[in-house]
Amino acid sequence: MDKMQERIKLIQDTVAFKKTSRIPTFSNYWTYMIFDAGHKLGEALYDYDLLYDIIIKFHLKYEFDSYIYKGARNPMRVSDAVEGNRYLIDDEMGSLSYVDYPLMQEDEYPQLIEDPRKFYWSVLLPRKNKALREPGAFDAFAKSFAELEVYNAFVARVDKTYTEEFEIPQRNAAMVPIPLETLFNYIRGIKATAIDIRRRPEQVDAACEAIAKYANVQAAYERLAQPIPPNYIFGGHVGMLSHSILNPKQFGKFFWPTIKNVYDECEKQGKPMMLFSEAQCTTFTDYFQDFKKGVVVIQPEQDDVFELRRRLPGVAIAGGLKSSILGVYSAQACVDYAKKLVNEVGADGGLIMNTDKMMSYANDAKSENILAVQEFCRSYTG
Repeated sequence: MDKMQERIKLIQDTVAFKKTSRIPTFSNYWTYMIFDAGHKLGEALYDYDLLYDIIIKFHLKYEFDSYIYKGARNPMRVSDAVEGNRYLIDDEMGSLSYVDYPLMQEDEYPQLIEDPRKFYWSVLLPRKNKALREPGAFDAFAKSFAELEVYNAFVARVDKTYTEEFEIPQRNAAMVPIPLETLFNYIRGIKATAIDIRRRPEQVDAACEAIAKYANVQAAYERLAQPIPPNYIFGGHVGMLSHSILNPKQFGKFFWPTIKNVYDECEKQGKPMMLFSEAQCTTFTDYFQDFKKGVVVIQPEQDDVFELRRRLPGVAIAGGLKSSILGVYSAQACVDYAKKLVNEVGADGGLIMNTDKMMSYANDAKSENILAVQEFCRSYTG
């Protein structure tokens, strides 16, 4: 068995609560990679050759079994070409911020509901990108597409190296989007979506139904119905962030139908699925009680994983390693905490070692602490 298939089997067996020879590890390190290599955000995010070098050396240094981030984010040059970049880079503070604002106005719901595709291209795209509203818009659009081709080539280059040279498997064969996430992340923004759910729930519901019929959502469901390709770990994936503004009843309306659809398909085919939960998801675990043991892994961000294990004994957990420990304490203290996670959260399997957040800042972790926990996971057999 080659190294890639060994990694896939290790992770899938862990999700299935089977005995494994070691603890698998996920990398949830994002822009932290840049700081770890001694560079600034502003230089690395605009220089694809430099960013490639950073990402490749990160794996050679730490050797995680799977990567949530491999460089495919923050395409600054693509957005800059049409003057639509909403990211703010502060190299002095070492921070990357995102400006939240409602791209769609509250009285435009009928247009979105009637024809999402037309509304995206004719209204939202030029509104977001200043250069598309001015003379020379066609040239700016062409420049942006040229930059997109360069960016995609960079992403493909990283993927090729990770797949062919490092034998790192791809993670998710079918990433099924939740329609409310589109409103929350791209169209209405955080604040406006939270207000809309309470002031105009019927329009939000109708908008979600319209978005669910969009081509990318339907394509994701088509992929979900297919067997897992040989170089992938999970059959289905659902990402969650906008649940952070919902109560349990609203979660049942806007989130649970998509999660249930993905779960049912994965359970029927006998393939694992992943829930990536930013914010916290413990509030909504009543919905997950009927998950069969060994099908689902949750990657939680702000949850107490010990409480999450008590509530969901048959659901695997990818997380729990706190940045507040990795960035402050000694290597031995980090290893001791990792061992506590294994003994209490993964005593019977079902634990993938992973951080409790998307590691983005220089002080999120000490390099020696990451290395120590990686070595512990490679050698620990219980």
